[in-house]
Amino acid sequence: MKNKKYICLFILFIALNIINIKLAFPKKFTSNVIQSNDTLSITDIDFSDNKVYLCVNFKEIFVSSDYGDSWSKLNFPFSRENNYSISQLEIYEKIILAYHMDGTLLISTDVGKCWMIDSFFKDLNIANNNDVEKNIWINNVRIINNTIYVCTNKGLYHKNHKNNCWETYPSLPAVNLFDIQFINNVYYFLSEIGLFLYSKIDKKIDEISTFRIYDGKNVYSLLVNNNILYVSADSGVFCSTNSGIKWSNITKNLDIPEAEFDDVLTLFSFKNKIYIKSVNGLYIYNDLSEFWDKIYFKRLLENYREYWSTSSSAKYLFLGSQSGDLYSSTDGLNFIPIEIHLSY
Repeated sequence: MKNKKYICLFILFIALNIINIKLAFPKKFTSNVIQSNDTLSITDIDFSDNKVYLCVNFKEIFVSSDYGDSWSKLNFPFSRENNYSISQLEIYEKIILAYHMDGTLLISTDVGKCWMIDSFFKDLNIANNNDVEKNIWINNVRIINNTIYVCTNKGLYHKNHKNNCWETYPSLPAVNLFDIQFINNVYYFLSEIGLFLYSKIDKKIDEISTFRIYDGKNVYSLLVNNNILYVSADSGVFCSTNSGIKWSNITKNLDIPEAEFDDVLTLFSFKNKIYIKSVNGLYIYNDLSEFWDKIYFKRLLENYREYWSTSSSAKYLFLGSQSGDLYSSTDGLNFIPIEIHLSY
């Protein structure tokens, strides 16, 4: 009897210790932990409502509510269909647009709970085929003032997300349109033949006729920051402080070999600093010294050339690569690598 008492006490002691260990080291509910991000291809990143969204492997969307500590897969029924590939995201409040340059356009109006194939091609009676003259591809998608804008090689198309019909933008030429920005009641449209602006006050579209710095060259992105216009092109990065009347080349100290300016040069801002990214690296612009400083990453130190995607909120800047690298930063200079842990 005495031995049984000691045995019971011993069992109770072991049980209490096990409970204490579990309390000290709580279980992390990650039924599927990716040990290496090399199995992922991150093609785009976007922020919305303090959540980070990743476009992964051209067919999945990951979302994090804790700035990258844990991730979950968004409900995305098209993941199982090989007919659809997505490479970019555009998110505004409850609207999520997932799209690919080839014209795939998928939309959710309830933050990813339900999805549908958008009627973009059907409404416009466009048929993608082997005829290059008839083909249309998507350069960019923006959601501004509850209106969806699609920049294509045939011009600009738009619709209110509550309507079912797409419309052309007749005031703009039907040429390659690369980007739209909306700042202080003014729309800026970047096209292959020039930069246009539309004021909601004046109700008219003006072409910035002096902007001919990229004649015969490719243009890539448009950025409006603190009322300064920035444009990246094959011939460099240019800025204007007077709404496009006069432009200055600010690439004289940018350490990118001229032969590599055919790479995609995308401008973005974070905490009022101007950045440019290419497959050759990430650079930050010092407007006082007019120097560009390169920000180094392990793969870039190994001369690893690839496409990087970026997105930022008020506090965080995220960078992702097609080979699975993911970094975050709170100051735009020092970056912390992130491993992706999927939780369900």
